[in-house]
This record gives sequence, C-alpha cells and structure tokens, in this order.
Amino acid sequence: MRTIQANRDKEADLTRRLAAVEALEAQYGDDKVVAPPLGNLPAGDPASPDGTEIGADELGPLLQRSVVLAPAYAPLSAGFDGDPVQVGTSFGIVHESGAPSGGFDQVILRVSNSGAVNRNLTVRFGDDIASNELVAQVSPESGEQLVVFEWLLGPGSVMKAQAPAINELRVTGNVRRLSNGDLVDPGVTIHALSEGGDGHPILVDAYPTPTKIHEVPSDQIDELWLWAFSVGVAPGVLTLRWGANTSANGIPRYVNAGYGAELIMAGGLLTAGKVVYAVTDGARADYRIAGFVRRRSV
Repeated sequence: MRTIQANRDKEADLTRRLAAVEALEAQYGDDKVVAPPLGNLPAGDPASPDGTEIGADELGPLLQRSVVLAPAYAPLSAGFDGDPVQVGTSFGIVHESGAPSGGFDQVILRVSNSGAVNRNLTVRFGDDIASNELVAQVSPESGEQLVVFEWLLGPGSVMKAQAPAINELRVTGNVRRLSNGDLVDPGVTIHALSEGGDGHPILVDAYPTPTKIHEVPSDQIDELWLWAFSVGVAPGVLTLRWGANTSANGIPRYVNAGYGAELIMAGGLLTAGKVVYAVTDGARADYRIAGFVRRRSV
C-alpha cells in the first residue's frame, strides 16, 4: 500500500513539474526552457543554492531557474583572447557585431592610458561617421575608465576607435550576444530603444524640435538606461521629457563636451504607452543618446 501511494505521489509531483515547465514555455518560448530535475537534488548539485541536499517538495521555488538565460560575456572581437587592444592614430575596428538578425551585441568598453599626458579616445559606435563620434579624455596612470556600458550593437555593425598617439591608449571590453528579447534575468528581456532599433546613438534635433527617444509597448513595463554625449565643442543642457512630450515633464541635464558618455537615466520605469522625448538648449544638433531597455510584462 505504501509503495502504491509513493508511486502516486511521484506521479503527482511529475505532473506539477511538467505543468510548471509548460507555463514557462508559454511565457518565454520552448527554446528558452529546460526541464527541472526530478526527485531530490543531491548535495553539491549546481541547482542547489547552498550546495546542500534539497527534497522534492522544496524544488518548486527553483523551477524559475529552469529558464535558460542569455549567454555570458565574451571578449571584444579585436581582443579575442581578452588582451587589451592597442588604439592607433587611424580608426581601427575594436569590435564587429556577430549578432543574429534582429539581435544585438551588448558591449562594455574600457580604456587605459599608458602615456604621460592626457589623451582623447574617439569612438565611432555603430555608424562609421564623424557626426556620431564619442570623445572621452583619458588621464595617465588612472587605471581603466569606463567608456561604454552595455550599449547595443546591431548585426554587422562595428565599433571603431582612434587616438592622437599610437599605442598609448588600450581598450578592453566585454560582449554578450543577444537575440532580440533574450532573457537576462527571470522575467526580464533586453530590447533596443524604440527609436534606435539598430542600437546606434539617436541624434537629438536642434531646438525647439523635440526628438522621440522611446515609447513603451502595450502591456509592458520598461526600465530605461540612457546615456548622452555631445559631438560639439561646447557643453550645454539636454532635457528629457519623461512620460509625456510636455515641458512640465522635463528633466534637464548638463552635458559636457569631450568627456565621453554621461548617464542621464539609471533604470527609470515607464508603463505601457508612455514616451520619452529629448530637447536641446539651442539651435545645434550636437547631442546623441544611446542606451537599452530592460522589459517586464505587466
């Protein structure tokens, strides 16, 4: 009798687990989910948070771990072994995106200066054109300076770098290859800004024309990470119109020239249908905005 009941318990447990997997597949896609383990997890199993044995009745909370998250980071394509890439006096490729169609390479870029004086690093991200150049001043003996943090680079797009003196500036970086909508945390997917679908920086029109940066799709909550930089020679004020295209929703931010990209929105949340616009402080189109979206379904 005990054996029959034990078999029934195992069958009921298996049914619950399969139902949980099917629910995950419906939410994330069947290519993103692997079946959870059956029975007890022995001590030392990687799925056990603290390495101890976990009984079958305690495995329910671990089902979310069955979701296959996005790949780990890899080195830049020009630094395939992880070594620093020396920057020359002409523009050379630092990374070329190998992302699949509709996907992105999410890039982190750092720079160090082995020389004795300040040097400017000039980066062309996505578009190999002077009008989108990001310039960052790098001090000597200051370790690594963050230049680009998790920006998205579309398929076949390149990131190039140039410096005024050969081999004094050296860059390292990390790349995570994503398909559009890949999970990076349970329930969280990565997307490009709606107006920067290829991941390239968005050109902000000269005042008084507001430039649309992003609109949240229906039934979603978007967490926005935005950086701004100026391609001009003078600093100024860039204003985000957050949630609606009205001056009452304005968030002004002073943006330096020649100091690299500056974080202007760190994970701000917007709900379905909300928008973000940007407005400059004068009749010049010197500002660019780049970033990405972490998305959750409502």
